[in-house]
Amino acid sequence: GDGEAVKDADGAGRPGIRRPTQERSRRRFEAILDAADHLLERSDPLDFSIYALAPEAGMSAQAIYHFFRSPALVLTALADRYLASFLALMDPPLPPGLGTWQQVEGYQFERARQFFEARAPARKLLLGAAYSSEFRSRDLNHDVLLAAKGLALLQQQFILPPLPDLLDRFVELIVINEAIWALSY
Repeated sequence: GDGEAVKDADGAGRPGIRRPTQERSRRRFEAILDAADHLLERSDPLDFSIYALAPEAGMSAQAIYHFFRSPALVLTALADRYLASFLALMDPPLPPGLGTWQQVEGYQFERARQFFEARAPARKLLLGAAYSSEFRSRDLNHDVLLAAKGLALLQQQFILPPLPDLLDRFVELIVINEAIWALSY
């Protein structure tokens, strides 16, 4: 049929989620995620259901079940979308005038803060109590990608001494930051 496992930011598939290959079906898949995003604006992820999503998406529950075996998998695909958007924050070049590593890191953290401040559903899924522990533990690969991009940005700006396990330290920085943000949320 028309579909395969979802590919997330690190290229891994998600069993139980069918990412369509045909254009019309891809539009429906994305419309489901858009509707889930809108529904989470005004509801809690713990109250999320396919039957609550169906009217928001303008389609039947069966049409949604065609792409997602469960409500949790809709939220998983939506979280993957948020994580990909968050990872894309690292793509634009840094503005001029950032003369210290502290300024570079501060700038990156400010971008992250603005991302979460502008997206209540992303805060609920990625920082909230509902499914966030599952998402955080599952998405360590995302943290590694984010840390690698952050390190690359610093290496573009500064000559860094060779330090053992520097990427691991950046991953730890991200994990600690996520934990603090989750506690704050």
